[in-house]
Amino acid sequence: MNASNFYSNSLANMILVADSGSTKTEWWWYNEKNEISKVVTIGFNPYFIDSEGIYTVLKNKLIPEIDFKNVKKIFFYGSGCSSKENCDIIYNACRKAFSNAEKIEVRSDTLGAARALFGLHKGIAGILGTGSNSVYYDGDDAVEYIPSLGYIIADEGSGARFGTKLIREYFKGEMPPEIKIAFEMRFHPKLEEILDAVYRQSHPNRFLASFCDFLSLHKDHPYIHDLIKAEFHDYLKYQVCKCPDYQHLTLSLVGSVAYFLGDILREEAKQMGILVGTILRSPIEGLIRFHK
Repeated sequence: MNASNFYSNSLANMILVADSGSTKTEWWWYNEKNEISKVVTIGFNPYFIDSEGIYTVLKNKLIPEIDFKNVKKIFFYGSGCSSKENCDIIYNACRKAFSNAEKIEVRSDTLGAARALFGLHKGIAGILGTGSNSVYYDGDDAVEYIPSLGYIIADEGSGARFGTKLIREYFKGEMPPEIKIAFEMRFHPKLEEILDAVYRQSHPNRFLASFCDFLSLHKDHPYIHDLIKAEFHDYLKYQVCKCPDYQHLTLSLVGSVAYFLGDILREEAKQMGILVGTILRSPIEGLIRFHK
């Protein structure tokens, strides 16, 4: 993608756009050839990392890869950035790393998804990745009409929730034999290791979501299909249907779970009277267009 479609003076007014989930952060900017470039770092969810930890990653992983002194504007969209306190954690790290920046804007991943999906038009923007969420977008701002309670309490339809279900079904003996064998061949699950990863190690949501690709490989099996369908039903029921007038709005989504399992999501949504529009694996290209 040639950046001349967006900016003719990118080096003089370099813009850095970041899309950050719990698992990874994608940083996009225009390089010296006026082309789009990308660096991937770990995810910066402020519930799990502080400003100094973020700054260390920026200093060691991002800054060496870009012309950081010419970065004038930073637009950061991230999971966990729903309060001023959490946004300040990201902001302070970016301000320290990019002292020449004239503008640093830290907003929620849901607003980023909404801007990428709808631009200046209204609709319901959903996220289905490691975590899950949905907001009403009025073409200007994202309004959270139902709280996101995180992967332990809620996060219906998320990668972490699907991982939890697969692990539970396996150890409770609920998987049909052929799926159980395939699960064992793919993951070699050991109870002690899984419990340690979930209850003792950092970022258990990422660990749980790592099981999610198993679903896309076996989604045509009736058992897996029904498991996916039931979880999407809960996502639509508890997150999308809570939006006033949801039946007259389009639901569009970002995230790997929505992208790879979108056919089943559309199937369930249709049965519930919900219109599904665009599904993007990542919101970044839409965000670049939005900020042009």
